[in-house]
Amino acid sequence: MNDKPLIEDIRANPGTYGLNGRYYPTVMLLNGIDVAQSRGFFRGFAEWLCVQRQELSSFAWYKEIFREAVPEADPGEWRGPLTPEQDQRALDHLFTRVLEFLAVRNSREALIRMYADFRTLRGR
Repeated sequence: MNDKPLIEDIRANPGTYGLNGRYYPTVMLLNGIDVAQSRGFFRGFAEWLCVQRQELSSFAWYKEIFREAVPEADPGEWRGPLTPEQDQRALDHLFTRVLEFLAVRNSREALIRMYADFRTLRGR
């Protein structure tokens, strides 16, 4: 499964997908895509984020992405209102992280390594 072209198109043409350049609606669209794929689109994404940071988290993936991109804001503020600059930072980071994850998810070997690293992280 290669969803990279879809994510790149959403990033390049947000208006085509009914998006307005804000983080919250973009997350909702991506969540919808995940639901449409029987939760397969983001399967492993939360674990991958934990491995990337080398720490476990109970936050949903979209709050983690927001926390990374806009560290000065409370993670609960991910729905807004955000400044245009914060929204842009969050969106840029979101697309970057999703595309990085898809490269791992689409590689059997990389995915196996990621889950092994996550299991090690959980065992600490």
